[in-house]
Amino acid sequence: MTLWDDHYFNQEKLENWLYGKDSLEGQTRKWFVSEAKKWPPGIEFLDAGCGGGVTAYQLAQAKVLDKIKYTGVDFSKCMLDLAQKMVKHPNAKWICSPLEIFSSTEEFDRVLLRAVLEHNFDPEPVLKNMLAALKKTGMLYIVFWNNPSLGESIVAKTPEGFYDIAHSRRKLEKIVELEGFHVRFYHSVQENSARSSWRDAWMITR
Repeated sequence: MTLWDDHYFNQEKLENWLYGKDSLEGQTRKWFVSEAKKWPPGIEFLDAGCGGGVTAYQLAQAKVLDKIKYTGVDFSKCMLDLAQKMVKHPNAKWICSPLEIFSSTEEFDRVLLRAVLEHNFDPEPVLKNMLAALKKTGMLYIVFWNNPSLGESIVAKTPEGFYDIAHSRRKLEKIVELEGFHVRFYHSVQENSARSSWRDAWMITR
C-alpha cells in the first residue's frame, strides 16, 4: 500500500475528484490534448504517474487513443483500478510500478510527467529514468503543479503528508542537460497551481 492508497481508497470520492468538472476542464489538460492531436499515428506514449487515468480518458474522448499505443504507469493500486474502470480501450495498458525503477523493453516516442516530480523529494531518479525511456527522437513533456523555483528548491508537504516541492529550475535543467537532453520549449498556461495563477509546461528533446 502506498500513501496514495491510504488516503484515496474510496473509489467514489476519488472518481468525483479526478473526473469532476474542475479537473477535466483544466487549461493544461486542454493544452496537452491539443498537442497530442498533432502526433502521427502509431506513436508509443508513456503516461508516467498516470494516476486515475484522466489523461487517457481525455485522449480517448478526443479519438487520439484510437491511433496511438498508450501505457499508463503508477505505483498506486487504487489509482490504477480507477483508470482501468474509466478507460476501456484496446490501445491502453496499465503497469503498477514506482517510476524510479520502471523498466520496459519498449522505448517511447512521447512521455508525460504531469504533477509528478513535485511529489518526489529527489526528482533525479524519476527524471533520469523517464529520459532513458525515450527513443532517440522522443519528447518528454513535464506539466508542473508546483512550478519550479527560480532559486533554491522550496520543500513543503500537504496536510495528508505528500511532498509538494517547488524544485529548483536550474537543478532540473542540469539533470536534463547531463543526460544529453535540453528543454526545447517552456510554456505557461493560465491555470491556478500551487503557488501562482499559471502552470508551467516543458517540452524536452535531445
